[in-house]
Amino acid sequence: MKNTLFATTALVALGFAGTAFAAEPVTASVGGYMGVGVGISDNPDGDDVGVLRDGEIHFKAKGSSENGLTFEARVELEAFTDGDQIDENYVRISGSFGQVMIGGNDTAKNNLATGIFYAPLALGGYYDHIARVGNGYSGIDQAGDQHGIHYNTPNFNGLQAAISYQPEGSCDGGNDKQYCQNDGSDGDNIWSFGVNYLGEFDGFSFRVSGGYETADGSDQDTWSIGAQGGTGGFMLGVYYEDNKADTQDLAIGGTYSTGPWTFGAGYTTVLDDDNDPWRVGGWATYDLAPGVSATLSLEHGDTSASGSATSGL
Repeated sequence: MKNTLFATTALVALGFAGTAFAAEPVTASVGGYMGVGVGISDNPDGDDVGVLRDGEIHFKAKGSSENGLTFEARVELEAFTDGDQIDENYVRISGSFGQVMIGGNDTAKNNLATGIFYAPLALGGYYDHIARVGNGYSGIDQAGDQHGIHYNTPNFNGLQAAISYQPEGSCDGGNDKQYCQNDGSDGDNIWSFGVNYLGEFDGFSFRVSGGYETADGSDQDTWSIGAQGGTGGFMLGVYYEDNKADTQDLAIGGTYSTGPWTFGAGYTTVLDDDNDPWRVGGWATYDLAPGVSATLSLEHGDTSASGSATSGL
């Protein structure tokens, strides 16, 4: 009990200090995004027409102190009824030391990963996006948004590293709660590490990344590497992940941007798997106005152990 009371007192004191010496008072803002669309799929069970809707409302607060510290809070609310109604939610303190964050957010491995491309709002693509066709892909972030502690180093000439710890593996989605702690189950005590380097050489920009994630229990380790680079509107990327499910994901893709247009395409497969699931995807996006775009995407891939195919538009 003494430790709990001490921690609570420290947080209250920090709050008062931030208010008393703030160089910029805390201000609140609301943001977010909204995407809608129509989808047509052709699968072994028959054709299907669906209406897509995805969005979030972001509540944000930000202030700073005279000694250079920046304080931020963020809560993301799904714009539709969902078992994971509250998405990312955290408090972050930034300074010359880097960033310290406490709350629900993606792991260090996920946040610094590179080499994957998506249509706007991740509503189309060829890997772990939202409106995906096919299965068998564990996703770029296996841990999710469980409550945890995150640290990002400062950016050293393009090089940045991160580490995160989430005590309870099931503390997300419908099981999200106020206090999350290790209960001894497999998947608890999630440790994640990531590193990312951004550079440029004679007009050619590139980015490389690496990540590792582990948790309690057997066969919980996963690691990944990624790279992307390009010039003159062209960008190519590759991503490889060794999953805790004893499979390996390989994704290759690219984009091209010119004026208001962006075109993207890619291919993903699972290596060393009896079923060898795969998926290809492509999209074209046109910027209608600042912050407003229209996208047409097409995906094709297998969806079952028998290798039957599904296409989606």
